[in-house]
Amino acid sequence: MELEETSAAQAITLLERPVTAGEQAEIRKRIVSAHRPASVESRGDVELHESEALFDLDHWLIAYIESAQDPAKPAAKRVYMSPRQLKSIKQQGASTYEQLWQWAGTGFKAGAATARAIADAARERMLNEVERSITDFLSEQRSSGMLTEEIFERTQAAAYQNFRAWLADANIARLTLNVKKGILAGVRRAQATGNWDNVIEAFRQEITFGTAGIRGLAAFSEAELKQLKQQGPDAEILQGPNTINLIVLWLKTAGVIAYAKKQGMTTCVVGYDSRVAGWDFARSIAGMLLAADFTLYLFDEASPFPELSFAVPALGADLGILISASHNPSNYNGYKITDRTGKQLTGETRNAIVASLGTVTTADIRLIPLTEAKPGKLIWLGGSAPLPDRDYAGVDVGRSSANFIDLHGQFVQQVGKFILEKQTVYDYAPKVEVGFAAFNGAGCKAVPRILDGLGFQNVTAVSSLQRLDGEFPAFGWGEQPDPGDPIAAEIAVREFIAEHGRANFDKLDILIGTDPDADRAGIIVKVPDVQQGFFGEYRLLSANDAWTLLVWYRLQRLAERNNGRVPAGRYVTVSHVTSDAIERVALKFGVPALGQMLDQKGNPAGHYLNGRRTWVGFGYIAEFVATKRNEGWVNLAGAEESNGFSILGGPIEAKGGLGAEGHVNDKDGTFAAMLLSEVAAFAKKQGTTLFQLLDSIYLDPEVGYYATANKPLPRVGSFEGAPGVTKKIRLLKRAQDWEKRANRPGQSQSDRAAIGGIPVIGAVEFKTGRYDAQHYAGFPDEGIRFFFPDPGLKPEDHFTMSRNYITIRPSGTSQTIRFYTQLFATGLGPSNVADLKFAVNRCAEALSLIAQIELLKAEGYLDDAAAVEKQLDPLNLDSDSVYPSIEMTFQELEAPAAQ
Repeated sequence: MELEETSAAQAITLLERPVTAGEQAEIRKRIVSAHRPASVESRGDVELHESEALFDLDHWLIAYIESAQDPAKPAAKRVYMSPRQLKSIKQQGASTYEQLWQWAGTGFKAGAATARAIADAARERMLNEVERSITDFLSEQRSSGMLTEEIFERTQAAAYQNFRAWLADANIARLTLNVKKGILAGVRRAQATGNWDNVIEAFRQEITFGTAGIRGLAAFSEAELKQLKQQGPDAEILQGPNTINLIVLWLKTAGVIAYAKKQGMTTCVVGYDSRVAGWDFARSIAGMLLAADFTLYLFDEASPFPELSFAVPALGADLGILISASHNPSNYNGYKITDRTGKQLTGETRNAIVASLGTVTTADIRLIPLTEAKPGKLIWLGGSAPLPDRDYAGVDVGRSSANFIDLHGQFVQQVGKFILEKQTVYDYAPKVEVGFAAFNGAGCKAVPRILDGLGFQNVTAVSSLQRLDGEFPAFGWGEQPDPGDPIAAEIAVREFIAEHGRANFDKLDILIGTDPDADRAGIIVKVPDVQQGFFGEYRLLSANDAWTLLVWYRLQRLAERNNGRVPAGRYVTVSHVTSDAIERVALKFGVPALGQMLDQKGNPAGHYLNGRRTWVGFGYIAEFVATKRNEGWVNLAGAEESNGFSILGGPIEAKGGLGAEGHVNDKDGTFAAMLLSEVAAFAKKQGTTLFQLLDSIYLDPEVGYYATANKPLPRVGSFEGAPGVTKKIRLLKRAQDWEKRANRPGQSQSDRAAIGGIPVIGAVEFKTGRYDAQHYAGFPDEGIRFFFPDPGLKPEDHFTMSRNYITIRPSGTSQTIRFYTQLFATGLGPSNVADLKFAVNRCAEALSLIAQIELLKAEGYLDDAAAVEKQLDPLNLDSDSVYPSIEMTFQELEAPAAQ
């Protein structure tokens, strides 16, 4: 008897007897055939697909019911169901197997038991096979030296455990339609190719919640990224606890809500940038907060993170959340979080949220549609008027409504307060030629809006980089839309010239770039004719040079207003890998560089920079500034090498969480773009250029010239998966061995450590202990610094007073290692400014690359070393061996000044 032909009377009879073997076979056949794609036979994975079909019955049920209600079928074979019943099933799935079979029209509970037994057996077969495959794959990597024993054991245990837990979690099926299907599709690909890297990476750990939030992979391939873009967050792609997806974001938000409720927090600002599926993720998180009875401020379009960082204190909110992965490649996404002052979380707050995360499960995920928000609970943030094509979820957003706030306008007024020479800007802004590249990010409207309000009439944007597009189509796979990256600079120039022509490019005084969430800014400037033989026609200024110029300009203007000195109680703060030039400029005007470097227990790190620098990351700058506010100090600049800048000010004002005389408590690329445009107007007034202003600073004997280089390893992409973590650990442990050798007492000259042929006179390790658990005890999370000779050192001086060094540091935002070099050039004079700058720059870049090569070769990564060696080619080193050339150049840069 065909089961689909079972009548109601026959179904009742069937309830009273066992199901026959033939009926069991028919049940299995029907489920699998309804679920199997046409191409499954040719792939040879029928057994796995049966496991998927039987394990994922809810998805099959929806497809079966829809097909069973097909009007083309004979009436006797149709399953009748009300629209309400069908909607309920589509949204929730079958809560029990008994309901499943009754709703499907078979009408007998015995069939449910049979299906359950079949599904359970198939699931166990599939899970056992996945466990074996993961173990075998990792074992092979361990045998080949790609994994350490510790990482093998940790990864093997966690990957399978997390995989099984996600597939067994009924709430995941309740909340999403395609997560489990995407996981199982990933398993099929792994079985077909024999490569389990992606499955393991998705499940080898839970993504870490840090002081700035979370960040990680959202897609493993270009095809998956396009699928995510087309289908939204519930796309059928590989997802897990170590990727950015709805389940992970919901769980993290549930933990944040649990923490916030304990603290009496009730309001939150939510935004998003141009990342793929950003609006969908933001809207979903907003639904959770509304379900938890929060008052929610929601941006109506992609907006810069600095605007959210401003909105939180300006609106008196408790928290801020932005969907963003900042400058990371296109297949990343993330979740930035701020406290009520708009800065990143303190370590104490982060730990409290992590503790709350340990108490929540997928059962705690509750959300409502925006349309069901209670009156007054959903307030929209936007511009001067609502957007014509935005659905405001039924909220009254009329011009006089309290439910719509012109946040963009408030932000423009906020940043405009920091123009120092308003008359200069008024007179010369119209004469400055500005180019702008938003890199397909949220700065696309914000920067032109700010500059236009100040009278910069000649702002020419690059159209191909203006439209919001999280795929960042001008960039290659793995390349970062980071305005401080030379790859991004080349793209900006290329796209500008392609659209506007070379003649218009040559007219530019400044070309500004911002990253996708617009918290970073980079600038490209013209090179004077006399130096183009060394530096080319245009040059991307490093963040070190840009912030040196900006700090010099602002301190000089402030000093002019105060009889040549900046008012007392002012200071600047920079991270420990940022150029010493900024401190030298500040000291010239009587302004100290202050900072604090604490370990995870809150104790001073106890080395030579404590009190003068912070750890890397703007959150540490903001946290330190918060402590100085209590003492009445006023911050005039917070700057870091990774293209971040803000002015954080002094004590918190009565209204809002911003410091007196201060801007937002995190970095702001739109703000930096405006301030640098003011400097360009000043240069225009002086009849000079930004490049020449920098030279005047370098030629000041109180400052001098510091060449810096920042080279990531790998150049593009990151250390992938568990093998990548192993590689990173081995390289850093080798660097720690170098440090021990450099500091070993009683060495002969031949035994002394050297990098690129340059002797190392001592080394210092920077570590906090925060990331030991993810790596190993004593992990140098803030890097290792190797010092080179400096002719300015006196015999009694400690080696840490050398101005020449390289810092090898693991990145905090991606699986890379960064090599920061600083070299000071003595003897710089007007007649040798170009050639000596060129020589010391070339040496700094080469040392960063050679350190990578030597480290890679020492650990046996010869192919990686060969790839880095290719990066040396553009430096045109004059030797068959780069090492003597670098040593010679190092000696030349210390030559006497040309008279």
